[in-house]
Amino acid sequence: MQVDPTSTPDTRPPLPVSPATLGVSIRVLVAAITVLPAAVVAIILVSLLSVTTSRISERLEESMLRTATQRVGADVTTFLDEAVRISNLYARRVDSGVLSLSDLRTWERFELDEMAVTPGIASISYGNRRGEAVMVLRRAGQVELDRVAADGSAGKFLPDLSSGTLPDKPALTFTYDPRSRPWYIAALAADSPSWTPIYVWLTANIGDPAKKGENGTGYARPIRDAGGQVAGVLIIDVTLGGLSDFLRTLPIAADGSVYIIDEQGMLIAASNGPVNSADQQPISFAAAYPPLAHVLAQALGETPASSKSEKALRLNVDGARTRVRTSDLHPYPGINWRVIAAIPEDVLLGDARTLQHRALWAGGAAIVASLIFGIFISRRISRPIRALASHVQRVSSGDFDSRLNLRAAREFHALSDELNSMAGSLKQRMDLEQSLAVAKEVQQSLLPRQSPTTPGLDIAGTSRYCDATGGDYYDFIELMGIAGQGGEKILVAVGDVSGHGVASALLMATARGALRACISAATTQLSLSSLLSHVNRVLAKDASGGGFMTMILLILDPSTRTVRWSSAGHGPPLIHDPSGRLFDNMPAGDIPLGIDEYATFDEHIVNDLSPRAVIFLGTDGIWEALNSQGEMFGEDRLHDIIKNNAGRPSSVVLRAIDQQVAEFCGTSPARDDITAVIIQSLQSPIKTANAP
Repeated sequence: MQVDPTSTPDTRPPLPVSPATLGVSIRVLVAAITVLPAAVVAIILVSLLSVTTSRISERLEESMLRTATQRVGADVTTFLDEAVRISNLYARRVDSGVLSLSDLRTWERFELDEMAVTPGIASISYGNRRGEAVMVLRRAGQVELDRVAADGSAGKFLPDLSSGTLPDKPALTFTYDPRSRPWYIAALAADSPSWTPIYVWLTANIGDPAKKGENGTGYARPIRDAGGQVAGVLIIDVTLGGLSDFLRTLPIAADGSVYIIDEQGMLIAASNGPVNSADQQPISFAAAYPPLAHVLAQALGETPASSKSEKALRLNVDGARTRVRTSDLHPYPGINWRVIAAIPEDVLLGDARTLQHRALWAGGAAIVASLIFGIFISRRISRPIRALASHVQRVSSGDFDSRLNLRAAREFHALSDELNSMAGSLKQRMDLEQSLAVAKEVQQSLLPRQSPTTPGLDIAGTSRYCDATGGDYYDFIELMGIAGQGGEKILVAVGDVSGHGVASALLMATARGALRACISAATTQLSLSSLLSHVNRVLAKDASGGGFMTMILLILDPSTRTVRWSSAGHGPPLIHDPSGRLFDNMPAGDIPLGIDEYATFDEHIVNDLSPRAVIFLGTDGIWEALNSQGEMFGEDRLHDIIKNNAGRPSSVVLRAIDQQVAEFCGTSPARDDITAVIIQSLQSPIKTANAP
């Protein structure tokens, strides 16, 4: 529907219904014609059931399957979260010195304790560059501890978890080199924590061929020493068998099937049937479940693994009508899986269809029995019902000015009034939603459509609102050609209006217009403090309701590698140089805009930016973001992201910030707008800069 941006919501009250003569009460009619109740009830029930059951069944089937796949994705993510949590715990223990990188015996007690309380974890292993390793594994319900020396000699110990003791001698000796294992190689290649590809987690048990091997995956991370060098690799394993056992516990597995496959179409887990071949090698989904796999691939026009969007299908699998839904599952790096859930339609709607059939038979019998007596009453009742259905159809198609006037009975007359009032209210609500959509579109158009391409600079910005409209603002204004500005300079503005929503959006638009108007009218070299003073006077005169706004302005000159900035209540720019040091002694901002019409603002300068120096400007929606425990994201996490991504393109740094904030918040709703700008200097070497 096209929306006229100049239109305003229709606040007129619903059109009145013309007066009508009140008819006889429907209760009197039913009491007077006592011989016709069966026909009346049958007609109403059968017609309503026939019309609504088909609609409700479609929605119910879709809702049940969507809920099932979402639950699977959430539960599998929770299952994997335990491995990530333990990995992060061990990394912190290493950083704090609790675990020694030279004495692997310090790891054993922690690993045994962890395995005792985390039944979903298959193993916790650490191997270092020298080939030494300490591994605690859960196999066939028993916990084992393996010690591996640098020469490859290894011993297997069977600890007594109840007493916490280890035998003096190993129950078995063997040779092992952790550095040759897939998880070790994958972690070094990734150089960051990630999930490994599927690999043979454990071959047939050493010394006990009756215990078969098993495939698995693990969350592997390089462990670094105090100098930042990789000292070894930590792996937290889960087995595919354990993941399949987990799927079997889900409610959907009782009547349907759930499968998880990787991007190659290989089977990772299943709520029923095999996931490995006889020699414990991975098998494809198509080979393991050909009826469903072939029908699904034909319906998708591609393999289930290559589909990259959530899809809901109704398929005929082995002669049975089946509802199938596929969805992506990639909660962590290295996890690019796909969930496939299938439930027979008879299971979903068996009782409802049985009830429908019985009602149809009963209704038909009642209609035949009362047909002779029901002609008059059916006409009497069906006429307003048809008018009602026609009216509802017109309203549903967007004709909110349609009015209904049913004269059959008092109840129908009252229903007419209520429906007419409802249509008027719906029209007002639709107009309001359309106006909000226009407001959102207009506000989005005020933000930069693309990043500037100023030579010597790499700039990127983003803004995400927590409501339809928001109060955050950022802008890029190229100053080349403006009076008093020599060379290719760019002005960057970032602002944050108090609160969010329509009122904040209006204040933000006013500030943007005032800023750009002042720059366009400039006849001399721009003064950031005078720009802020001008915008402040406009907001102080025009703002109402106590609204105010923080803003920071920053001019970069890539030819001289200088930065001038001025702040009105906004935090200073965060500057990170190539040596890894953050400038944390920047002066604080002055009073926010819109509070004091006569406020003044200081201007600061940073000279000689380093090559690859990173400048961050943002709003407090980033570091004040809350997770479900009420913990703030904090500035330290933001500093770490900038440090860890220094040297990468600015757009990549922005994506890293957005991704880590989203992962930190999880399911917690956003409470504030989020805006960030990253600027990187591409010039030659630097000197330290001081503000005047």
